[in-house]
Amino acid sequence: RFPIIAEALRPGTTWASKSGWVTGIRHDVAAIGEPGSDDFRVLAVCTAGFEANGAQQLINALSFALIA
Repeated sequence: RFPIIAEALRPGTTWASKSGWVTGIRHDVAAIGEPGSDDFRVLAVCTAGFEANGAQQLINALSFALIA
């Protein structure tokens, strides 16, 4: 519903994700690329202790740093 990690992907990249949150914890998990291919990856980021907006910004920043 909130594909935070996917924002760091190039247009046309195959992906699937699952985001979520409970009070004080926010996360996103993304499967990136075609399953079974050499470039298939999974990235999971979980935060705790941040306000929702700060957590989303942190997940986004980490995604761009790791994927770019």
